[in-house]
Amino acid sequence: MDAERASDGELAESCGWSRKRSWARFESQIGLTPERAAMMVRFRYAVEGLLAGQPAADIAVACGYTDQSHLCRDVSSFAGSTPGALSGEALTPFSKLRHQTWGTFFQY
Repeated sequence: MDAERASDGELAESCGWSRKRSWARFESQIGLTPERAAMMVRFRYAVEGLLAGQPAADIAVACGYTDQSHLCRDVSSFAGSTPGALSGEALTPFSKLRHQTWGTFFQY
């Protein structure tokens, strides 16, 4: 089983649990559903690309978004902004530091 590509059902089965129980345990321990946690991890990598000045379309493909508008919706939802507003030059030094600190939470 490839850990990066494993489905939630495969992960649950490898633990001997049902999918429902694995989701409940994950949510009780992390405070987020596995789906929401995956969205946040994907968003974190997208923000890193935006801060590095990469084009939003390239980031959308690299991070697994279905298209650039999907990336834009997530940026709007999580950051209340557009991808262009998250470019490295548009952020204040405080915002960059906050992102760097927040980003260390999701390292594996």
